Amino acid sequence: LEFRRCSSDLYGCIYANVLRSDLVRILSDALSRHPGVGIHYGLSAVSVVMEDDGATLQLDNGSALRADVVIGADGIRSMVQSAIHGRIPSRFSGAVAYRALVPRERVSHLPVEVTNRMGPDAHVVTYFVGEDARWLNLVCVVPDSSWQVESWTELGSADELRSAFRGWSDHLCEILDCVVDPVFRWALHDREPFEEWGSGCVTLLGDACHP
Repeated sequence: LEFRRCSSDLYGCIYANVLRSDLVRILSDALSRHPGVGIHYGLSAVSVVMEDDGATLQLDNGSALRADVVIGADGIRSMVQSAIHGRIPSRFSGAVAYRALVPRERVSHLPVEVTNRMGPDAHVVTYFVGEDARWLNLVCVVPDSSWQVESWTELGSADELRSAFRGWSDHLCEILDCVVDPVFRWALHDREPFEEWGSGCVTLLGDACHP
């Protein structure tokens, strides 16, 4: 089965796909135009202490930051989430996602649409990202109980990906034939929803609260 989403008419608002590096640049450029806003790269927060009048973030370089508000958008293994709820292990879903980027010139015949191709126990989502839609992003989800590493940087391979979808439609196999390494794979984890996403001046966003 193949489903496509290409029109904002379906949602009443714009549906946008953005390359992560482009999004970081757009946000940092916008923030840099505001006086008094500082952006710190290459640092990780290792703890947060909630206080009556704010919170203190301890950073991995030994420094500390005082904040009126802390928003933890730090993923499924969120340190901020642990400060609010304690350490709660994630739950392996039994599925693994392969992710790859294909230069547009290799798939120039494809329309610029969000497409979900679904088959038995698996699916493939494709959409273009980057300026001038320069990359086709593939997210390919298959059942796999042997791989439980939840990471954005663990390597799979293009051959593994093609093997997982052998026998699917010629159209999809032609797209997968355009994939070259590096291909990344990670186990998909989740957890039960929290009744509360925040406490005091500290709250959560994204996978930190609803993976």
